Amino acid sequence: MKVKRLVCMSLVVAMFLLVYLFGSLIAIPAKAATQERDVSYSADYTINSEYIDSYLETKDVAEDDGRIQELFMERSDVVSAMQFENSQELESKLAEIDSELQQLSVYKASNNEVSKIFSSGETATMQTQDLNPPTYPPEDTETIDWYSTQLNKQYDGQTYRIFMMMASPTSKKGKLYNIVTKNNYFKNCDFTNLVFDFFLDDVVGTVPYISWIPFDLIIPDIEVINLDDVTFNTSLVSNTTMMYIFIYHEDFKAWDLTMATHYTSVTSSTTYLFLDEYGVTHPETHNKIFNVHALYYDNINHAIGFFRENREHKYVSGHPMIDSIPGITEVIEGTEIYLQFQFYPLPAVLY
Repeated sequence: MKVKRLVCMSLVVAMFLLVYLFGSLIAIPAKAATQERDVSYSADYTINSEYIDSYLETKDVAEDDGRIQELFMERSDVVSAMQFENSQELESKLAEIDSELQQLSVYKASNNEVSKIFSSGETATMQTQDLNPPTYPPEDTETIDWYSTQLNKQYDGQTYRIFMMMASPTSKKGKLYNIVTKNNYFKNCDFTNLVFDFFLDDVVGTVPYISWIPFDLIIPDIEVINLDDVTFNTSLVSNTTMMYIFIYHEDFKAWDLTMATHYTSVTSSTTYLFLDEYGVTHPETHNKIFNVHALYYDNINHAIGFFRENREHKYVSGHPMIDSIPGITEVIEGTEIYLQFQFYPLPAVLY
């Protein structure tokens, strides 16, 4: 009896060990696959490919992708200008840009639609509920307008389906907006030789970018101005347009979030304070806009090349390749002012 009991116990232990070893063998490749997909972002982040398909069914395919990127660059510049001056001319220009985007089959997307795209299954149902269906015209946030478009792109003799989503800033200051105001007050500087030097933070480090000489400054009557008493303050402001590029994965019948890239409009805002002989201060403000974009912002072929090399016929990832520039440094009279660009690899935090 004791022998039978020992035999049974031995069999149970042996079976347990076999199950454990078999489970470990299964777990090893699964872990490797997870590492390959880069789990540095939230594990809960998913894309609802089925919803994207149904969303795009009612949308036309865009023809000119290069012009679309140009228009979003122009849009960001206009928005930056509107944050300092809300004129009818700027509002008309913004309306013209949005009208041309619509003609190119670029569509506004509501927050409901965006949340469905960047979530899946039961989560999407819980988030949206049918009590709050997508509305038309789209119901955008005050600080971000969402746009979407689809393209058919030829690459190396093969046609790829591309889906792009753009988070574009509005004139209201929000997550895509950033400002630096510290270390910005200057007094008794060499006004006649004043130069604003800008350095771009690239992948390889800080490199010279551009210099701005305020040659267009209108100086009041020099007889009543004490040039030794000229002071000014300056700040750096940025507005970023995020672009998310999806490529359709034929093998898995799913959309792959392949690249996150950006275009950033930088404004150097400077206010000069002139003190006349009567002690009266005369302020004068000048804004200069610089256009900065990530290396591959206007190159969808780079995203396709990355997709072909790393993901096609392999796996679907919810984490994009990052294409970004960290920020820009302004140097005035030996003082550095650093502006970090806003960048969101995962768009879920924007809606």
